[in-house]
Amino acid sequence: RAAKAFVGAHDIKSWEGVIRRYPGTIAAGNANLQIASAEAAGGQYSESDKSYQAFIKDYSGHPLFVNGLFGLASNAEAEGKIDDALKYYSEVSGKYNSSYLAPMALYYHGRLTEKSGKQKEALQDFEEVIRVYPQSAMATWARRDADRLTAKLGLNRAQPSPSAANVSANPQASPSGSASPQASGSPTAQS
Repeated sequence: RAAKAFVGAHDIKSWEGVIRRYPGTIAAGNANLQIASAEAAGGQYSESDKSYQAFIKDYSGHPLFVNGLFGLASNAEAEGKIDDALKYYSEVSGKYNSSYLAPMALYYHGRLTEKSGKQKEALQDFEEVIRVYPQSAMATWARRDADRLTAKLGLNRAQPSPSAANVSANPQASPSGSASPQASGSPTAQS
């Protein structure tokens, strides 16, 4: 019943109804994620952060728990709160390193680290994506950026990582290769 209610919900009001009628269910957690995502898409980052934080507090066992942390990271990045974004991306890629969002979080951490002027640290992040998640879609992006930074820094790597041509077109356990945290949307688990 909860899953059917979630599938039939298409806006914040109806997702709130799922949460009220079926508290603590996977469907209610999914509805909470949808609310947070919709708020972020509307530029309401403060409200979205509250929704993600409520999800994290109330749904620690949810199959998409990591989406709450990644959502907070994406919001922080969109608001220019780079230190907060880096913290959340680190948590996703470190503590939840087997999640499907880990390769993307590590890549985004590298991207923001580079923007902060720390090119060698960013290069390490990109190389780790390639080494730890070679079959992920993010490995292709990381290879491109690692090659660019290696050349820019004048480094000569003795053991090059797999080239982008060797990265599988079928990602193992990763999200789409979207370069934008908001572009891929928020996947939902089924109950």
